Amino acid sequence: MNYKPIDKIKLINWWQSLEDNRGDRAMLRRATFIDDILLAPAFFDFLNYIYENQNIDFKNKNFIISHAIVASIVARVKENIEDSKISFAKSLALPKENSDAPVMSQLRFDKLLKSDDPEQFFIRIRRAVDLLKGRVNITSLANDILLWIHEFYQKGKDPDREKHLAFKWATDYYTTVKK
Repeated sequence: MNYKPIDKIKLINWWQSLEDNRGDRAMLRRATFIDDILLAPAFFDFLNYIYENQNIDFKNKNFIISHAIVASIVARVKENIEDSKISFAKSLALPKENSDAPVMSQLRFDKLLKSDDPEQFFIRIRRAVDLLKGRVNITSLANDILLWIHEFYQKGKDPDREKHLAFKWATDYYTTVKK
């Protein structure tokens, strides 16, 4: 299955709709494990909203897990940073308030890049959004999650490393972080 970015307008509209569906937002935010998301009615509402009138292949592990993580993590976002120049990885490298240190330390960023499986990735990306205090470019975040899961299940079948998410994130982070 090829990686396909999520529809930006539908994603942002769904995220905004959580303001009126606080129970759904709370259910998705509280998820500790991917299975918690997969068992939440709010996750199925998310899929139906994003892919209305389309057949969803519930047997496609890549698709289901990636979208479960997107739903839960985006539900944690408090403010959408619409500036398309500030990718998710760049935002992690920006300095903390009243400090020169990046929001996410280089050690923690490296661990995020080297996550061993989707469960570990989910825990670490959730922590990253929390470090950003919920201020994130939602579209960049969601599409990066989808790409990470896609690459995980493809096991590096694309030999061109410059196309891999880890290279893109490392470039965004290390060219932004203050030395």
